Amino acid sequence: MFLATPVKTVVFVYKEGGWAYSAGTFILLAADFAIVHPGFGIFGTFGIISLILGIFTFEAEPFFSPKIFEAMTMVVFGAVIAICILFIIIGRGVIKSLREKPKAGSEALIGEIALVIKTLDPAGQVEVKGEIWPARSLDGKTILKGTKVEIVKVEGNTLYVKESK
Repeated sequence: MFLATPVKTVVFVYKEGGWAYSAGTFILLAADFAIVHPGFGIFGTFGIISLILGIFTFEAEPFFSPKIFEAMTMVVFGAVIAICILFIIIGRGVIKSLREKPKAGSEALIGEIALVIKTLDPAGQVEVKGEIWPARSLDGKTILKGTKVEIVKVEGNTLYVKESK
């Protein structure tokens, strides 16, 4: 198997290192999940590093036979690879959602076309997506009722618009 190779390596390992790294792994990963943070945080990164170091130090534990250690190593390596793949998939989804235009709230109206229902001189009202909003002409000019306008920005509940081309 993995550790039954003829190549021998020398590694300095503290006797109880495996247990300490394992405890550190769970503490760091729990801290990473507890902190609301977009992306993969520093606690998660060090938690994975601690997990990998713990794998290599478990061999020094006195009550593990080599067969149990080899089997456990393979299981943990598989789990680490699965966790890494999961974080990559979730990370890609988060990045994609951050790049998309908002789909709700007043910010989602920017770029939409509205219809002036009360002349903007420079303030009035527009209808967009079946809702009536207070609006102001962006350049301060009068825009007549029935004109189509484009929403340029939103401040509070007031839409700032310009004539649509």
